[in-house]
Amino acid sequence: MHSQIIDSTLIDNNIKLNKYESDFLNDYLKEQRDTFDFSQKRIAFITGSSGSIIGNKKDYFKDINKWDKDYNSKIVTSLVIFNDNEKELSGGYDAILTYWVKLLTDKRKQKIIGQIKICR
Repeated sequence: MHSQIIDSTLIDNNIKLNKYESDFLNDYLKEQRDTFDFSQKRIAFITGSSGSIIGNKKDYFKDINKWDKDYNSKIVTSLVIFNDNEKELSGGYDAILTYWVKLLTDKRKQKIIGQIKICR
């Protein structure tokens, strides 16, 4: 699993994924993403058991690296791709990645869409 680790110096704070981040996520989530390509996508990172915390890229990738190092495993991650309406309502985000979220309800997803637009 150690090939999954991404150098933390390659992570930036921009909501749009850079080449290193998108290449990594395309490989890391290849079983989930179907034809979705992370290149140049705007991704919101959501955490907390009910998806109530807006996270960030640096913490997400830090968790990936720590979990890989300590447990030689992937972290619990789900990709939620937005439709055109959700993308517009969110202020241009393409999707959310949840990490360490047990259950993401549609009601919570709609609340997140409104929250991330404000946080941009």
